[in-house]
Amino acid sequence: MLGWTTMTLTSAKSASPGLALRLVALVLKEGEGKRALWLRNFTAVAEFLVHEIRSADNQGGSGNASNPKRTEGATA
Repeated sequence: MLGWTTMTLTSAKSASPGLALRLVALVLKEGEGKRALWLRNFTAVAEFLVHEIRSADNQGGSGNASNPKRTEGATA
């Protein structure tokens, strides 16, 4: 599996089904009353990390697509 810093859009798409199954397994390990909260917290952390990666990419140059490996196949 590729590291998160070098994952392209294509490799992310191919890894998605396996990652989704792992996420479901993690959610199901939580108590029934805590699953939604756990998933909201997970999503919040993921959004924060995406923001941090984009901010770091943008500090080196201009525009939102400064790292072509992360935006492969994306449209403007």
